[in-house]
Parts: sequence; C-alpha cells; structure tokens
Amino acid sequence: MSISIIIPCYNEHENLKKLIPHLKNYSNNRLQDIIVVDACDSADSTEELCDMHKITYIRSQVTQRAHQLNIGAAYANGDILFFLHADTLPPETYVDDIVESLSGEYRFGYFRYSFEKASFLLKINGYFTRFKGVFSGGGDQGHFMEKSLYEEINGYDEAYVLMEDFALMNKIRKQKIPYIISSGTAIVSARKYDNRSYWKVNLTNLYLVILFKLGTKPSTLKDKYRTMMRV
Repeated sequence: MSISIIIPCYNEHENLKKLIPHLKNYSNNRLQDIIVVDACDSADSTEELCDMHKITYIRSQVTQRAHQLNIGAAYANGDILFFLHADTLPPETYVDDIVESLSGEYRFGYFRYSFEKASFLLKINGYFTRFKGVFSGGGDQGHFMEKSLYEEINGYDEAYVLMEDFALMNKIRKQKIPYIISSGTAIVSARKYDNRSYWKVNLTNLYLVILFKLGTKPSTLKDKYRTMMRV
C-alpha cells in the first residue's frame, strides 16, 4: 500500500523545514506523494521550500483547514491518505505503523502523541491520547485512512471552520467504522501554550468540545475559540 501525505498550512515554513525531510527519510519507499496545501493568505516562503524538496505545493483559494485537507486529497494518488498538521512530527516508524494498522479490520486510525515540551502537566495530556474517548482523534494526532473510506464518507465537512477533525470523528463513530490508535508516538508542538497558561488552553478545549457535542454552529465555535484564546 502506498501513502499520500496531505499537510494543510498557514505560515508553516519553519515547521516544514523539519517535517518534510523527516517524512522522506523514513518513507520506506511507500511514500507516493507529499502534498502541501497552503492558505490563500499565507505570506512565508513555503512554496519555495516545497519546490526545493520537489513535493506538490497547492495554494488554496480560502484559508480553512477542512477545505485545504479536501483539496489535498483530490490530488493524492496513494492507497492511504495521511492527514498531518505541519507542527506534528510522526514517529520514525510511521509508514510501518500506518500500513500495519490498516492491514486488518481497521480502516481508519491516528497516533498517540507526546508534546515537545516535557512539563509534568503536558505529559499527563500526552498520556491520555492513547485512549479512545470523546476527546480523542483530534487533528494533532494525524488522521490516516484508506482512500476508499475517505471517498465513502465524503471527506472533511467544510461547514466546520473549526473542529473539522471532531466532525470527521463523529462520522467514523456513527457509521461504526472500525478504527485504531497506533502504538507509535508522534511529537506535537506545544506552541498553543506559549504565553497562555496550561489551564486556559485546556479549559478552552473542554468548553469547545462540550459546545460541539451540543450542536453549536461552527462559526460560533470559532468565535468562542478566538475570544477565549486571545493572549
């Protein structure tokens, strides 16, 4: 099985400088393509970086993650789609982990993770990413799935200008699609916690998940997030 990696971006040049070589170095010859979908108003040199590494660069017509993910998937040629945030570094064994995870009954999966900063409280957060639950399956964990499954569920819902990852997880759970949390551990940036307290970030996330579960409009979720996360 070959893998296509789709990375939505907004001014992510610095993270991509680490991520792209990492993905290539540990591809095990199964990597079909890497597709970077940049936001329409991104202003850094991501395109030049992609040209240097000879990977696909697409400029999105809108700045919206769900749309960027779907655009990337339309260009993908692999049997498996791996949707990855630019500030998430998958394990060195990511290719084998993904192929092994989808070789049996499972059609969808994601990684557990730990944060790049090793504070005690963030270690607790990372520990719980190995368990299934209403808070698991966020985009930071890297969604991977059969391309045929992506097509069956019509990809990411672009009505969700925020929490498109949880909206997709809702589809997976409601349709009883078997999924797995890989034993591989990704490394996730802790930049959300820069200039913000641990409790502020986590209480904001909890509040938004509750609102999401209650059916709050996506635009309202986005407004709440911006207000609550304002430094």
